[in-house]
Amino acid sequence: GHPVGLEVLAMKTGAWVAGIGIAVAVPVLIKSPGKLAAFAGFTAAAWWYLKPLKPVVTEEELSPKRRGICTDRFAESKIPEDIDTIVIGSGMSGMTTAAILARTGQRVLVLEQHDRTGGGTHEYELGKENWHFDAGLHYTVPESGLLLQLCTGTEDFPVPMDLLGEPTQKDGSMTYERVYVGDDPVFEVKVHQKHMTELRRRFPDCQEDIDRYIKEADEAVDAVPMFVFSKLFPFKWQKILAPLWLRHWRKQAGQTVEEALSKITKNEKLKAYFGSLWLDTGCPPDQASWMLGAAVFWGLPQKGGAYPRGGPQMMSQCLIPVIERA
Repeated sequence: GHPVGLEVLAMKTGAWVAGIGIAVAVPVLIKSPGKLAAFAGFTAAAWWYLKPLKPVVTEEELSPKRRGICTDRFAESKIPEDIDTIVIGSGMSGMTTAAILARTGQRVLVLEQHDRTGGGTHEYELGKENWHFDAGLHYTVPESGLLLQLCTGTEDFPVPMDLLGEPTQKDGSMTYERVYVGDDPVFEVKVHQKHMTELRRRFPDCQEDIDRYIKEADEAVDAVPMFVFSKLFPFKWQKILAPLWLRHWRKQAGQTVEEALSKITKNEKLKAYFGSLWLDTGCPPDQASWMLGAAVFWGLPQKGGAYPRGGPQMMSQCLIPVIERA
């Protein structure tokens, strides 16, 4: 199918601010003044362009009875008049942006070359019983439910996100991912970053390297809110402010996972552990951005992985009525 992407044409400035900002951002754990300021700015802008924040669709409308809601084929006769925005690709970036723009009053056309919506979150059916399988979603962050709620305007989560993992242990940890490196015993990735204790036990001579990794990973993850905050400004302002505001962001996002880890440690096996969840970034370590690599092994375990109740197709399905209603 079409790669998940965001290509928006003919977008008004106000809608650009709200749409792009929200599509890029999933609020992260606030634990620094910089994050707090960025999140506050983002929230204020979202409130301004979407106020009053009240339900624009009912639960019945979010669960339409018609069949094939996610497989509506293209036909020239279906194109509405007076289109404000065209979104290329029905992945979650495109669909969330289209929904937000529709909530601001725009008429949006979403084009997709695959036979169904969702991008990496779409499902396919097999067998006589039509068993459903997800095509790409491994897990997402718990805050995805909040993002969908903002995009739909419902009072409750349109798609609840259930935390993945085994029953919580006495120390508060919960395993949601397992990693195998060579002949080593299985390594369990845990919520609240509890897996780092085991990593230190396995590499007693690399404590400084692990400390260095945590410092660098924290800086990479903390750079995200400022990037999101910059998207609240008109594009020409962004070009002026970017050299000052996004210098740290560009440093972190501009290097690969492999490049960053080579500066952190010389221990090849420790590098393998640090980069073990590269599949979640979508690229191998020599191609994936260090910012994403730090997010999946260090940032994501702050709260753990989550899975949409009912399957990932529900994520795009709940957004379609919002877009169509406009």
